[in-house]
Amino acid sequence: MAGHRLALTLIDDQQHTFDMSSDVQTFPDLRPLIADDAFAQAQLGDHGWSVEWPELDIQTGADTLFSDR
Repeated sequence: MAGHRLALTLIDDQQHTFDMSSDVQTFPDLRPLIADDAFAQAQLGDHGWSVEWPELDIQTGADTLFSDR
């Protein structure tokens, strides 16, 4: 997905889009994700309960994604 957005489908087939554009600008720990090619390396982790960027050692849990909505 273009920009700093994640498109995720939950176990019950609900689909959600999470725009992390402001987060990568605001939070210092997420700044390595400003580069589109770095953000594009997102992977599901923890059996689908988190999104991770392993090479950058960055993780965010599903609870964090939903708390920002």
